[in-house]
Amino acid sequence: MHIARIVYFVAVALLPITSIHAQTIEAPTPSQIQTAKRVFIGNDGGEFNTSDWTGPSSRTYEQFYFEMKRSGKYELVSNPSDADLVLEVSFVGESACRLNDAQFRLAILDPKTHAQLWTLISHIHNQLPGSRKARDNRFDEALAKLASNFLQLSARQTSGQ
Repeated sequence: MHIARIVYFVAVALLPITSIHAQTIEAPTPSQIQTAKRVFIGNDGGEFNTSDWTGPSSRTYEQFYFEMKRSGKYELVSNPSDADLVLEVSFVGESACRLNDAQFRLAILDPKTHAQLWTLISHIHNQLPGSRKARDNRFDEALAKLASNFLQLSARQTSGQ
C-alpha cells in the first residue's frame, strides 16, 4: 500500500511536466522574413561537381533565382544594401554529407544586422543514383522544394506575434 501511494504521488507530480511537453509550441518567425518585399539572392557556392550533374557550377544559384522570380512575391535586387532580406543559397555535395545525400542550404540573413535569421535545408536523396537525367530530376525537385519551403515560411503566421 505504501509503494502504491508513492507511485501515485510521483505520477501526479509529473503530470504538469507531461502536459507541458504535450503542447505544441510554435516559436515566432522573425518579422523580417514575413514582411520582406525586396530580396537579394547570393550564391554561397558549394561542391557542385559537373561530372555528377548537368549544367554549370552556378546551377544552384540560377535555378533558385528563377524559382524566386517565378513566384512573383519579391522584388529581386542586385545589391544587398537595397534588400529587406539576404538569401544565401548553396549546394552541399555528397562528400560533405552522407554518401548519396547531397543537399541545398538556404541561409536567411538580415542585411542590416548581418544576423542569420533562419536556415532551410532540402535533401537530394540519391539512394539509387540511376542515370544522370534521374539525378538531375531529383536535383530540380529538391531545389524547387527549398524555394517552396522558404515561401511557406515567409507566409507563416504564428501565435507568438
